[in-house]
Amino acid sequence: MNRFIALALVAILCLSTSPAEAAVTHQGKVTAVFGLQISLQDASGDIDQFEVDPQARIMHNGKPAMLGAIDSGDVAKLTLKTKGGKLLVVEIDARDRE
Repeated sequence: MNRFIALALVAILCLSTSPAEAAVTHQGKVTAVFGLQISLQDASGDIDQFEVDPQARIMHNGKPAMLGAIDSGDVAKLTLKTKGGKLLVVEIDARDRE
């Protein structure tokens, strides 16, 4: 009986965790920061714009920072998650341009 309960709990957990909740990352060179938006140019040269969650965890050169501390040319890794049906940046780890 305990084995059945354990299997049922695992099945419920698997069903309640959707792929949309998984984090997605993007890395590249910052091309612009404005309002709650950040644009990155990836290694292939494509530029993508992302909306930043107002509660995002932002690090610049290893220290907590505000979004405005990030400049064009800096290198950044963005972590995105779906929140409220929107894909938002929830973490930024940036460092000065190389």
